[in-house]
Amino acid sequence: MRLIACLIFLALWDPLFAQKTPTLMNMLPALDAVNGEQQRQRATAMITANYERWLKDPAAFRKLVDDECGLFPEGQLYPYFLPAMAFAQLSTSDTARSREHLARSELLLKMGLPVAGKIVDAKSDDLLQLKDYDRQATTLSTVSLALGLYRWAGGTDPRLQAYHRHINQLLGLALARADGQPIHSYPNYSWNYDTVASLVALRLAPDLTPNIPVNAIWRKHELWIQRYAYDQKNQLPYSVAGFGYTDGPSPPRGCDVFFRVMILAYVDPPAARALFARCQQALERETGQFYGFAEYPLGAKQIEDNDSGPIIMDMGLSATGLAIGAARAANQPEVVSRLCRQFVFREPLLMMASTMNMQQMPGSWFWNAVDVNPQYFTGFLFGDAVMFYSLTWNSMNR
Repeated sequence: MRLIACLIFLALWDPLFAQKTPTLMNMLPALDAVNGEQQRQRATAMITANYERWLKDPAAFRKLVDDECGLFPEGQLYPYFLPAMAFAQLSTSDTARSREHLARSELLLKMGLPVAGKIVDAKSDDLLQLKDYDRQATTLSTVSLALGLYRWAGGTDPRLQAYHRHINQLLGLALARADGQPIHSYPNYSWNYDTVASLVALRLAPDLTPNIPVNAIWRKHELWIQRYAYDQKNQLPYSVAGFGYTDGPSPPRGCDVFFRVMILAYVDPPAARALFARCQQALERETGQFYGFAEYPLGAKQIEDNDSGPIIMDMGLSATGLAIGAARAANQPEVVSRLCRQFVFREPLLMMASTMNMQQMPGSWFWNAVDVNPQYFTGFLFGDAVMFYSLTWNSMNR
Protein backbone atom coordinates (compact mmCIF):
# COMPACT_ATOMS: atom_id res chain seq x y z
CA MET A 1 0.00 0.00 0.00
CA ARG A 2 2.87 2.39 0.79
CA LEU A 3 4.55 1.87 -2.58
CA ILE A 4 1.26 2.08 -4.47
CA ALA A 5 0.27 5.30 -2.72
CA CYS A 6 3.62 6.97 -3.33
CA LEU A 7 3.58 6.13 -7.02
CA ILE A 8 0.00 7.34 -7.44
CA PHE A 9 1.01 10.57 -5.75
CA LEU A 10 3.96 11.06 -8.06
CA ALA A 11 1.71 10.68 -11.08
CA LEU A 12 -0.51 13.45 -9.69
CA TRP A 13 2.28 15.59 -8.28
CA ASP A 14 4.49 15.71 -11.39
CA PRO A 15 2.52 17.30 -14.28
CA LEU A 16 5.13 16.09 -16.74
CA PHE A 17 4.98 12.50 -15.56
CA ALA A 18 1.84 11.58 -17.49
CA GLN A 19 3.28 13.18 -20.63
CA LYS A 20 6.49 11.22 -20.26
CA THR A 21 4.70 7.89 -19.83
CA PRO A 22 1.30 8.15 -21.56
CA THR A 23 1.12 4.46 -22.46
CA LEU A 24 1.74 3.38 -18.89
CA MET A 25 -0.74 5.92 -17.54
CA ASN A 26 -3.37 4.48 -19.86
CA MET A 27 -2.76 1.08 -18.30
CA LEU A 28 -4.31 2.17 -15.00
CA PRO A 29 -7.79 0.63 -14.88
CA ALA A 30 -10.98 2.32 -13.74
CA LEU A 31 -11.48 1.35 -10.13
CA ASP A 32 -15.25 1.01 -10.44
CA ALA A 33 -14.71 -2.13 -12.52
CA VAL A 34 -12.33 -3.73 -10.00
CA ASN A 35 -13.43 -6.38 -7.50
CA GLY A 36 -11.85 -5.38 -4.20
CA GLU A 37 -12.28 -8.79 -2.58
CA GLN A 38 -10.49 -10.48 -5.46
CA GLN A 39 -7.63 -8.00 -5.06
CA ARG A 40 -7.46 -8.70 -1.32
CA GLN A 41 -7.27 -12.42 -2.02
CA ARG A 42 -4.60 -11.86 -4.66
CA ALA A 43 -2.45 -9.86 -2.24
CA THR A 44 -2.97 -12.45 0.49
CA ALA A 45 -2.00 -15.29 -1.84
CA MET A 46 1.21 -13.54 -2.92
CA ILE A 47 2.35 -12.81 0.64
CA THR A 48 1.34 -16.29 1.80
CA ALA A 49 3.36 -17.90 -0.99
CA ASN A 50 6.39 -15.77 -0.12
CA TYR A 51 6.27 -16.80 3.53
CA GLU A 52 5.78 -20.44 2.61
CA ARG A 53 8.94 -20.24 0.51
CA TRP A 54 10.97 -18.35 3.12
CA LEU A 55 10.04 -20.72 5.94
CA LYS A 56 11.63 -23.62 4.10
CA ASP A 57 14.96 -22.04 5.09
CA PRO A 58 14.55 -20.42 8.52
CA ALA A 59 18.19 -19.32 8.72
CA ALA A 60 17.94 -17.48 5.42
CA PHE A 61 14.71 -15.83 6.56
CA ARG A 62 16.34 -14.63 9.79
CA LYS A 63 19.11 -13.05 7.74
CA LEU A 64 16.54 -11.42 5.46
CA VAL A 65 14.81 -9.86 8.46
CA ASP A 66 18.12 -8.71 9.95
CA ASP A 67 19.25 -7.18 6.66
CA GLU A 68 16.02 -5.49 5.60
CA CYS A 69 13.94 -4.54 8.63
CA GLY A 70 16.32 -2.62 10.89
CA LEU A 71 14.78 0.74 9.96
CA PHE A 72 11.56 0.05 11.84
CA PRO A 73 11.01 0.26 15.62
CA GLU A 74 9.56 -3.27 15.71
CA GLY A 75 11.62 -4.42 12.74
CA GLN A 76 12.98 -7.51 14.49
CA LEU A 77 9.65 -8.38 16.11
CA TYR A 78 6.79 -7.94 13.66
CA PRO A 79 8.20 -9.98 10.72
CA TYR A 80 7.84 -13.09 12.92
CA PHE A 81 4.82 -12.46 15.12
CA LEU A 82 2.41 -10.62 12.82
CA PRO A 83 2.70 -13.35 10.14
CA ALA A 84 2.28 -15.93 12.93
CA MET A 85 -1.00 -14.18 13.73
CA ALA A 86 -1.90 -14.07 10.03
CA PHE A 87 -1.33 -17.80 9.58
CA ALA A 88 -3.39 -18.53 12.71
CA GLN A 89 -6.19 -16.46 11.20
CA LEU A 90 -5.85 -18.23 7.85
CA SER A 91 -6.10 -21.59 9.59
CA THR A 92 -9.67 -20.71 10.61
CA SER A 93 -10.73 -19.11 7.31
CA ASP A 94 -8.94 -21.32 4.76
CA THR A 95 -10.08 -24.60 6.25
CA ALA A 96 -8.81 -26.73 3.36
CA ARG A 97 -5.26 -25.81 4.42
CA SER A 98 -5.89 -25.30 8.12
CA ARG A 99 -3.19 -27.68 9.36
CA GLU A 100 -0.55 -26.21 7.04
CA HIS A 101 -1.33 -22.66 8.14
CA LEU A 102 -1.28 -23.58 11.82
CA ALA A 103 2.06 -25.36 11.40
CA ARG A 104 3.55 -22.21 9.85
CA SER A 105 2.17 -20.10 12.67
CA GLU A 106 3.85 -22.47 15.13
CA LEU A 107 7.16 -22.34 13.26
CA LEU A 108 7.18 -18.53 13.18
CA LEU A 109 6.46 -18.40 16.90
CA LYS A 110 9.34 -20.75 17.67
CA MET A 111 11.65 -18.76 15.39
CA GLY A 112 10.56 -15.48 16.93
CA LEU A 113 10.77 -16.35 20.62
CA PRO A 114 14.59 -16.13 20.91
CA VAL A 115 14.51 -12.93 18.86
CA ALA A 116 12.03 -11.46 21.34
CA GLY A 117 14.22 -12.69 24.18
CA LYS A 118 17.18 -10.86 22.72
CA ILE A 119 15.17 -7.66 22.26
CA VAL A 120 14.31 -7.54 25.97
CA ASP A 121 17.79 -8.70 27.03
CA ALA A 122 16.54 -11.88 28.68
CA LYS A 123 19.16 -14.27 30.01
CA SER A 124 20.25 -16.61 27.19
CA ASP A 125 17.66 -14.81 25.01
CA ASP A 126 15.02 -16.91 26.75
CA LEU A 127 11.79 -15.20 27.79
CA LEU A 128 11.22 -17.93 30.38
CA GLN A 129 14.18 -16.46 32.28
CA LEU A 130 12.43 -13.12 32.81
CA LYS A 131 11.39 -12.49 36.41
CA ASP A 132 9.47 -9.31 35.62
CA TYR A 133 8.03 -7.69 32.52
CA ASP A 134 11.02 -5.29 32.71
CA ARG A 135 9.03 -2.42 31.16
CA GLN A 136 8.85 -4.27 27.84
CA ALA A 137 5.12 -4.36 27.06
CA THR A 138 5.59 -3.78 23.32
CA THR A 139 7.50 -7.01 22.88
CA LEU A 140 5.68 -9.12 25.46
CA SER A 141 2.17 -8.08 24.41
CA THR A 142 2.97 -8.79 20.76
CA VAL A 143 4.28 -12.25 21.62
CA SER A 144 1.30 -12.96 23.85
CA LEU A 145 -1.24 -11.84 21.24
CA ALA A 146 0.38 -14.14 18.68
CA LEU A 147 0.43 -17.06 21.13
CA GLY A 148 -3.20 -16.33 21.98
CA LEU A 149 -4.35 -16.47 18.36
CA TYR A 150 -2.32 -19.64 17.80
CA ARG A 151 -4.14 -21.15 20.77
CA TRP A 152 -7.52 -19.95 19.49
CA ALA A 153 -6.74 -21.65 16.18
CA GLY A 154 -6.20 -24.96 17.97
CA GLY A 155 -2.44 -24.84 18.60
CA THR A 156 -1.37 -27.08 21.48
CA ASP A 157 2.45 -27.21 21.42
CA PRO A 158 3.57 -27.70 25.07
CA ARG A 159 6.64 -25.50 24.72
CA LEU A 160 4.59 -22.60 23.37
CA GLN A 161 2.02 -23.13 26.12
CA ALA A 162 4.78 -22.69 28.72
CA TYR A 163 5.88 -19.40 27.17
CA HIS A 164 2.30 -18.20 26.89
CA ARG A 165 1.57 -18.86 30.56
CA HIS A 166 4.82 -17.26 31.75
CA ILE A 167 4.49 -14.12 29.62
CA ASN A 168 0.87 -13.62 30.61
CA GLN A 169 1.77 -13.93 34.28
CA LEU A 170 4.45 -11.26 33.86
CA LEU A 171 2.07 -8.91 32.06
CA GLY A 172 -0.73 -9.65 34.51
CA LEU A 173 1.38 -8.81 37.54
CA ALA A 174 2.57 -5.58 35.91
CA LEU A 175 -0.99 -4.56 35.05
CA ALA A 176 -2.18 -5.42 38.55
CA ARG A 177 0.53 -3.21 40.07
CA ALA A 178 -0.44 -0.37 37.72
CA ASP A 179 -4.08 -0.76 38.82
CA GLY A 180 -5.58 0.76 35.68
CA GLN A 181 -2.75 3.12 34.81
CA PRO A 182 -0.55 2.40 31.76
CA ILE A 183 2.51 0.20 31.80
CA HIS A 184 5.72 0.85 29.87
CA SER A 185 6.19 -0.08 26.22
CA TYR A 186 9.97 0.17 26.58
CA PRO A 187 12.09 1.01 29.63
CA ASN A 188 12.10 4.72 28.79
CA TYR A 189 8.97 5.19 26.70
CA SER A 190 5.33 4.24 26.49
CA TRP A 191 2.65 4.23 23.84
CA ASN A 192 -0.74 3.76 25.47
CA TYR A 193 -1.57 1.17 22.81
CA ASP A 194 0.73 -1.35 24.48
CA THR A 195 -1.23 -1.33 27.73
CA VAL A 196 -4.40 -2.02 25.75
CA ALA A 197 -2.60 -4.77 23.81
CA SER A 198 -1.41 -6.35 27.07
CA LEU A 199 -4.93 -6.35 28.49
CA VAL A 200 -6.38 -7.83 25.30
CA ALA A 201 -3.68 -10.51 25.35
CA LEU A 202 -4.76 -11.55 28.84
CA ARG A 203 -8.41 -11.55 27.81
CA LEU A 204 -7.61 -13.96 24.97
CA ALA A 205 -6.54 -16.56 27.54
CA PRO A 206 -8.08 -15.69 30.93
CA ASP A 207 -7.40 -19.16 32.35
CA LEU A 208 -3.65 -18.48 32.27
CA THR A 209 -3.93 -15.66 34.82
CA PRO A 210 -6.65 -16.74 37.28
CA ASN A 211 -4.93 -14.69 39.98
CA ILE A 212 -5.31 -11.42 38.02
CA PRO A 213 -8.62 -9.45 38.01
CA VAL A 214 -8.26 -8.65 34.31
CA ASN A 215 -11.78 -7.37 33.73
CA ALA A 216 -11.60 -5.02 36.70
CA ILE A 217 -8.23 -3.67 35.52
CA TRP A 218 -9.67 -3.25 32.03
CA ARG A 219 -12.50 -1.09 33.37
CA LYS A 220 -10.09 1.01 35.41
CA HIS A 221 -7.86 1.53 32.39
CA GLU A 222 -10.81 2.61 30.26
CA LEU A 223 -11.57 5.26 32.90
CA TRP A 224 -7.91 6.31 32.91
CA ILE A 225 -7.99 6.75 29.12
CA GLN A 226 -11.15 8.84 29.30
CA ARG A 227 -9.63 11.09 31.95
CA TYR A 228 -6.01 11.44 30.86
CA ALA A 229 -5.51 10.06 27.35
CA TYR A 230 -8.52 11.02 25.24
CA ASP A 231 -8.88 13.63 22.52
CA GLN A 232 -12.39 14.91 23.17
CA LYS A 233 -12.54 16.86 19.92
CA ASN A 234 -11.87 13.83 17.72
CA GLN A 235 -13.20 11.22 20.15
CA LEU A 236 -10.05 9.11 19.81
CA PRO A 237 -7.39 8.02 22.32
CA TYR A 238 -4.12 9.91 22.43
CA SER A 239 -1.13 7.92 21.23
CA VAL A 240 1.06 8.99 24.16
CA ALA A 241 -0.01 10.35 27.54
CA GLY A 242 1.33 9.93 31.04
CA PHE A 243 4.77 9.17 32.47
CA GLY A 244 5.90 12.76 31.87
CA TYR A 245 7.65 11.92 28.58
CA THR A 246 6.18 14.92 26.79
CA ASP A 247 4.96 18.37 27.79
CA GLY A 248 1.50 17.31 26.70
CA PRO A 249 -0.25 14.29 25.23
CA SER A 250 0.57 13.28 21.67
CA PRO A 251 -2.33 13.33 19.17
CA PRO A 252 -4.24 10.25 18.06
CA ARG A 253 -2.50 8.35 15.29
CA GLY A 254 -3.90 6.12 12.58
CA CYS A 255 -1.25 3.43 12.98
CA ASP A 256 -2.21 3.21 16.65
CA VAL A 257 -6.01 3.32 16.54
CA PHE A 258 -6.38 0.86 13.66
CA PHE A 259 -4.25 -1.70 15.49
CA ARG A 260 -6.49 -1.09 18.52
CA VAL A 261 -9.60 -1.78 16.44
CA MET A 262 -8.20 -5.09 15.18
CA ILE A 263 -7.15 -6.48 18.56
CA LEU A 264 -10.17 -5.09 20.41
CA ALA A 265 -12.51 -6.86 17.98
CA TYR A 266 -11.33 -10.26 19.27
CA VAL A 267 -12.73 -9.60 22.74
CA ASP A 268 -15.28 -6.77 22.32
CA PRO A 269 -16.62 -6.49 18.75
CA PRO A 270 -19.18 -3.72 19.51
CA ALA A 271 -16.46 -1.54 21.06
CA ALA A 272 -14.22 -2.16 18.04
CA ARG A 273 -16.99 -1.15 15.63
CA ALA A 274 -17.68 2.02 17.61
CA LEU A 275 -13.98 2.94 17.63
CA PHE A 276 -13.71 2.37 13.89
CA ALA A 277 -16.71 4.63 13.27
CA ARG A 278 -14.95 7.41 15.18
CA CYS A 279 -11.76 6.73 13.20
CA GLN A 280 -13.71 7.14 9.97
CA GLN A 281 -15.11 10.45 11.08
CA ALA A 282 -11.71 11.84 12.07
CA LEU A 283 -9.30 10.17 9.62
CA GLU A 284 -11.07 9.13 6.39
CA ARG A 285 -9.69 10.91 3.30
CA GLU A 286 -10.29 10.88 -0.46
CA THR A 287 -8.37 12.65 -3.23
CA GLY A 288 -9.21 11.90 -6.84
CA GLN A 289 -9.04 8.13 -7.31
CA PHE A 290 -7.05 7.61 -4.14
CA TYR A 291 -8.90 6.67 -0.94
CA GLY A 292 -7.30 6.15 2.43
CA PHE A 293 -6.88 7.30 6.01
CA ALA A 294 -4.84 10.02 7.69
CA GLU A 295 -2.16 9.35 10.26
CA TYR A 296 -3.30 12.39 12.26
CA PRO A 297 -6.62 14.23 12.68
CA LEU A 298 -7.05 17.62 11.04
CA GLY A 299 -5.20 20.33 12.91
CA ALA A 300 -2.53 18.07 14.38
CA LYS A 301 1.09 18.55 13.38
CA GLN A 302 1.85 16.09 10.57
CA ILE A 303 5.11 14.48 11.71
CA GLU A 304 6.37 11.65 9.49
CA ASP A 305 8.30 8.85 11.15
CA ASN A 306 9.03 5.17 10.73
CA ASP A 307 5.68 4.26 12.28
CA SER A 308 3.60 6.43 9.96
CA GLY A 309 5.59 6.00 6.79
CA PRO A 310 5.37 8.89 4.32
CA ILE A 311 2.28 11.08 4.59
CA ILE A 312 0.98 11.83 1.11
CA MET A 313 -2.11 13.82 0.17
CA ASP A 314 -2.86 13.95 3.92
CA MET A 315 -2.98 10.14 4.02
CA GLY A 316 -0.75 8.08 6.25
CA LEU A 317 0.48 5.07 4.38
CA SER A 318 0.70 2.84 7.46
CA ALA A 319 -2.74 3.99 8.58
CA THR A 320 -4.23 3.23 5.18
CA GLY A 321 -2.82 -0.30 5.08
CA LEU A 322 -3.88 -1.08 8.64
CA ALA A 323 -7.35 0.30 7.94
CA ILE A 324 -8.01 -2.77 5.77
CA GLY A 325 -7.86 -5.10 8.75
CA ALA A 326 -9.62 -2.59 10.98
CA ALA A 327 -12.49 -2.30 8.50
CA ARG A 328 -12.72 -6.10 8.37
CA ALA A 329 -12.81 -6.15 12.17
CA ALA A 330 -15.56 -3.52 12.15
CA ASN A 331 -17.61 -5.41 9.55
CA GLN A 332 -17.26 -2.67 6.93
CA PRO A 333 -16.80 -4.63 3.68
CA GLU A 334 -17.30 -1.61 1.42
CA VAL A 335 -14.38 0.19 3.08
CA VAL A 336 -12.25 -2.94 2.68
CA SER A 337 -13.23 -3.18 -0.97
CA ARG A 338 -12.47 0.48 -1.71
CA LEU A 339 -9.03 0.17 -0.15
CA CYS A 340 -8.18 -3.13 -1.84
CA ARG A 341 -9.37 -2.09 -5.30
CA GLN A 342 -6.31 0.14 -5.45
CA PHE A 343 -4.09 -2.94 -5.45
CA VAL A 344 -4.89 -3.22 -9.16
CA PHE A 345 -2.49 -0.30 -9.67
CA ARG A 346 0.44 -2.34 -8.35
CA GLU A 347 1.89 -3.84 -11.53
CA PRO A 348 1.49 -0.80 -13.82
CA LEU A 349 2.98 1.45 -11.18
CA LEU A 350 5.92 -0.86 -10.59
CA MET A 351 6.63 -0.52 -14.29
CA MET A 352 6.42 3.25 -13.94
CA ALA A 353 8.79 3.12 -10.99
CA SER A 354 11.53 1.87 -13.29
CA THR A 355 11.47 5.32 -14.95
CA MET A 356 11.55 7.29 -11.68
CA ASN A 357 14.20 8.50 -9.32
CA MET A 358 12.56 7.42 -6.07
CA GLN A 359 14.92 9.64 -4.10
CA GLN A 360 13.39 12.78 -5.60
CA MET A 361 9.80 12.04 -4.69
CA PRO A 362 7.97 13.07 -1.50
CA GLY A 363 8.85 10.77 1.38
CA SER A 364 12.39 10.36 0.08
CA TRP A 365 13.61 10.08 3.69
CA PHE A 366 11.78 6.75 3.75
CA TRP A 367 12.75 5.49 0.31
CA ASN A 368 16.40 6.39 0.97
CA ALA A 369 16.34 3.66 3.61
CA VAL A 370 14.09 1.08 1.92
CA ASP A 371 15.03 -0.76 -1.25
CA VAL A 372 11.84 -1.31 -3.22
CA ASN A 373 11.72 -4.93 -4.37
CA PRO A 374 8.86 -6.25 -6.54
CA GLN A 375 9.09 -9.70 -4.91
CA TYR A 376 7.21 -8.10 -1.99
CA PHE A 377 3.59 -7.10 -2.46
CA THR A 378 4.09 -3.79 -0.66
CA GLY A 379 7.60 -3.33 -2.03
CA PHE A 380 9.48 -4.30 1.15
CA LEU A 381 9.54 -7.12 3.69
CA PHE A 382 8.37 -5.25 6.78
CA GLY A 383 5.43 -3.84 4.84
CA ASP A 384 4.41 -7.33 3.79
CA ALA A 385 4.56 -8.61 7.38
CA VAL A 386 2.20 -5.89 8.60
CA MET A 387 -0.06 -6.08 5.55
CA PHE A 388 -0.34 -9.87 5.90
CA TYR A 389 -1.90 -9.50 9.34
CA SER A 390 -4.22 -6.73 8.15
CA LEU A 391 -5.39 -8.58 5.03
CA THR A 392 -6.17 -11.80 6.88
CA TRP A 393 -7.96 -10.38 9.90
CA ASN A 394 -10.97 -12.43 10.95
CA SER A 395 -12.84 -13.20 14.15
CA MET A 396 -11.45 -16.76 14.23
CA ASN A 397 -14.97 -18.18 14.56
CA ARG A 398 -15.47 -16.54 17.96
